[in-house]
Amino acid sequence: MSGDTRRFAPLDGLRGLAVTAVFCFHYRIEPHSPGEWGWVGVDLFFALSGFLITGILFDRIGDEHYFRNFYIRRALRIFPLYWGLWCVLIVFMLVQGRFEAGFLAWPAYLGNYLGSYALWAGWNHEHFNRLPTAVHVARETLRLQVGPYWSLCVEEQYYLTWPLVVWLVRRRVRLLRVCLGSIAAGAALRTALLFWLPAPWVHYNEVYFWTMTRGDSLLAGSALALWVRGPGALERLRMGWLAAGTFTAVATLAMAQWRWGLFTGVTFSGWMQTWGLTAVAAVSCGALALSLRAKWLEPVLTWKPLLHLGRVSYGFYVFHLLFWDCDRIVIDAVKPKVPAIVIHAAIFGWVWLLSWASFRWFESRFLRLKRRWEGSLPAAPAVKSDARPARAD
Repeated sequence: MSGDTRRFAPLDGLRGLAVTAVFCFHYRIEPHSPGEWGWVGVDLFFALSGFLITGILFDRIGDEHYFRNFYIRRALRIFPLYWGLWCVLIVFMLVQGRFEAGFLAWPAYLGNYLGSYALWAGWNHEHFNRLPTAVHVARETLRLQVGPYWSLCVEEQYYLTWPLVVWLVRRRVRLLRVCLGSIAAGAALRTALLFWLPAPWVHYNEVYFWTMTRGDSLLAGSALALWVRGPGALERLRMGWLAAGTFTAVATLAMAQWRWGLFTGVTFSGWMQTWGLTAVAAVSCGALALSLRAKWLEPVLTWKPLLHLGRVSYGFYVFHLLFWDCDRIVIDAVKPKVPAIVIHAAIFGWVWLLSWASFRWFESRFLRLKRRWEGSLPAAPAVKSDARPARAD
């Protein structure tokens, strides 16, 4: 782990796996296939964010410019690409005369509540998940998907509030209690909402999108960062316990799916909307912890293509569903001559190329500016690994 970034190469490998899982979920060919679990890639992203951000915040509590440095560095990482894309999309809507003020919730990082607002207003739940404008190609209509940006909204709300919590609480053990208590409170809240919310809100899994009910993985990653900053550092992560706990959580999810199923149409089963998301957080945190300690994972997580994909995963996530309708149209046009999986692979490659170009010629220009606001940083908990250190985002 590099002393100034709190990261090491396998974490980029985890990012690569996470964004691949999300892509497989959105582009899965059959509704009920292994790809239907790909959405857990978002929770792996959450756990990674909680781990890295909490580590940085806790280590820099004593900095003179604690808040300024953190928020400027985060802004340089996430705003240019996201806001740049939304400037293009808003102009696109204005040119076609289909602009709606409600879509401004997305660049304001409040879009994860737009589904609830649509249901409250009596509109279609998907009203704000696709732009009202369209691209017309070869007599086909392409609608642009923006719904997956809900997770970026959740992360941004975490970035805005969590630094203040860390700064106010300060004590490592107390922060750990805050994390664990908040995870339990989130699960309890989801359980109550399952019985209290109107049926359409449950049908469309609204608790899956709200920050207050989706903090499990972020907080689990935060708790892990605080745990390894205690006496013994990463040596506190016992491989036997990690493997057993992660396997138990995976087995619990598998048994629950076998017994009750995962989806009913588009609706998560009740068990997933309550304690299941906490179990997913445990699996995500377990996978992250194993990546910090397990030597046998290094060859996989440091595979060069996976590392590269992890490095550009932010752009990949932002871009990947903009082409969802293109995928549908091409498949309808060429089946059965060309297997759908070949078309999906081509789209995966195209999004990867676009993400690399964005990172190389656009995002990196802003990332270089982050060095001006690094502040002081004590030594990080050592990672006993021969893996190549990863550069900071």
